[in-house]
Amino acid sequence: EKGAHQLVMAGTGYESTRQTIAFSKKVQAIGADIVSLITPSYFKKSITDDALIGYYSQVADALSIPVFAYNAPGFTGLTLSADVIETISQHPNIGGMKDTSPAGLAGYLEVCGDDFDVLAGSMNTLFIGLSLGASGGVISLANAFPAPCCSLYEAFTRGDIAKARQVHSTLFGLNKAVSGASGVAGVKYAMELGGYHGGNPRLPLLPIKDADKQRIRKAVEDAGLL
Repeated sequence: EKGAHQLVMAGTGYESTRQTIAFSKKVQAIGADIVSLITPSYFKKSITDDALIGYYSQVADALSIPVFAYNAPGFTGLTLSADVIETISQHPNIGGMKDTSPAGLAGYLEVCGDDFDVLAGSMNTLFIGLSLGASGGVISLANAFPAPCCSLYEAFTRGDIAKARQVHSTLFGLNKAVSGASGVAGVKYAMELGGYHGGNPRLPLLPIKDADKQRIRKAVEDAGLL
């Protein structure tokens, strides 16, 4: 259940356009505000720019809620080109994108208008992304520690760049210790430390080891969050 001022972005990307549309319509019907579509990638050699433009455009045509593209080359092995983003950003129902690449934000921001939201997909790039003109971020560390992640954004938007940089420095190191070293399992354990239910990752991902729990706990303590 979401609050009055909260948005739910649901990841609904499949390898086929038909399946993506079908699943996206289901989450639209139950109240999602936005769908996020990771790039199809299994047949990556055949996933051309034209194929991606068609994919995002056709899904957006089929929905009444906005579509966001999701660029995650570290997971998919495929990078959305700036040409694709420039083209789909002109679609009236494609509202933005999430980018988890280490250096893609500047290129995307250069080709998009102000009404297309580019979101940093990693704590590592949130501060620099905001500096370049990104609208915000979708950050895994915020699952465990939402308040300090939001404080970085809030400090930046009110013009307190020194404070934003300070928070970034703290969270950058923490993020490296959590998801950087232990992935999903690390984030879930950090959620437990943050007072939430994290549990274990879904199989085949394995639960976090005790030694890694100790390492993450120390990193959280060092960040002043425990």
